[in-house]
Amino acid sequence: MPSFRLTCSLLALVWFVLFAVLCIAPALYAPTYGIEASEGVQFITRRASPMFLGFATLLWALRDEAPSRLRDMVVIAMVAAFIGISLTGLYDFVRGYASQTIAIAALLETLMAVVLMRANAQR
Repeated sequence: MPSFRLTCSLLALVWFVLFAVLCIAPALYAPTYGIEASEGVQFITRRASPMFLGFATLLWALRDEAPSRLRDMVVIAMVAAFIGISLTGLYDFVRGYASQTIAIAALLETLMAVVLMRANAQR
């Protein structure tokens, strides 16, 4: 199992890359999931991108924190966000709105949540 520091660093990188893609090239993102990249979708995608930058920044800052109640609570909040993103993707997959690619993304988001929890549990 990777260390907490390495886990946070890698996850921060993932979320930063997603931020950059969503902000700079929102038209490339939606088609990944079989969704038309309309102007409205691009607008919402671009507007949502700073949340991913927030995830990246938070994880990067958290990576050197010693085990504490605060660190545990931040991890719980991040896990809740990851699982929430995963569940919304699965919901749209089940209702036939998004392609099967969203199921893969949901699996990866859930995996990120589990890895973060497990890394945090290492004391």
